[in-house]
Amino acid sequence: MKNKKQTILFSTILILLAICCLTSSCLWMAFSHTEAIPDEMRAGLYPETEVMGRFQLSDWSSWASDDAWLVVFSGISLETGTAERRVYYHDKSHVYLIGPLAEELGINGLETVFVELFDERAIVGWVSSDCVTGKLKTVVFGRYEPDSSRWLEAQKSSTIEDNLFIVPISAAEYYQWDSLSFVGIETKESFSRGLDGQSSYYALERKFAPPLDISGLYR
Repeated sequence: MKNKKQTILFSTILILLAICCLTSSCLWMAFSHTEAIPDEMRAGLYPETEVMGRFQLSDWSSWASDDAWLVVFSGISLETGTAERRVYYHDKSHVYLIGPLAEELGINGLETVFVELFDERAIVGWVSSDCVTGKLKTVVFGRYEPDSSRWLEAQKSSTIEDNLFIVPISAAEYYQWDSLSFVGIETKESFSRGLDGQSSYYALERKFAPPLDISGLYR
């Protein structure tokens, strides 16, 4: 009888220890998820924030090391109570806020931030799933180009993944991207219709005439 009681007591202790370890693990994961975003990046937001995506700059930048990233995260504004998406830069020595994503181009559901990275640039953006009908595929930007025969050179595109995209602009193209003449969003469905010649490749497109000056938008 004594041995049976000891066995039950020992089993109970093991179960309690397991529950404690599991609870601690869950608390640690939640704490780590929150703390992954530096406090100074979250100023003006409620504590609960979420990393939406990360872009490794060394994938395309000529100067960036492997630890240089642009991070997109979201939170709820303390002031307005609405969702806000922000972008910050970090490497092993530096971290700084670039700014919030906003509908800078006047297109509902398309938020961007224009980034200065030394002698390079980038357009980072978020596309709402409600912005168009269909499965988001690609975003296309067209800069001003006076020679119409070079229209293809004047375009840059990026795959939309998890509603996010990044359009890199190299040092050689730096001064060419001071204005926009076109923005288009492709869905899987609109692209298929375009291939079949039924309609445009774009589910949404916006032309700017005269070209939209974006030189003052870069941060």
